[in-house]
Amino acid sequence: MALNNLAWILATAQDTTLLDYPRALSLAKRAVEIKRSPTFLDTLAEAYYVNGFYEEALQTIQEALENASENKKYLARQMRKFEKGLRLREE
Repeated sequence: MALNNLAWILATAQDTTLLDYPRALSLAKRAVEIKRSPTFLDTLAEAYYVNGFYEEALQTIQEALENASENKKYLARQMRKFEKGLRLREE
């Protein structure tokens, strides 16, 4: 849980001095290796996204959504955000 929470902060903090996208990705990957939960997968997807790995973000959020029993609306919004990022990059 601590790895996941720190990864989320490093990927999404409002305070830009806390942002560290590469470290967020590394920590999120480690968290998912320990526990492949929808919450941890969401963090990993966000870390992929902020690092510009849109395809990986989409694949990961799809897995989170498929395995989620709650927060499906939130995960679907995340998927749309990642799809939009991918489309913008391709334009």
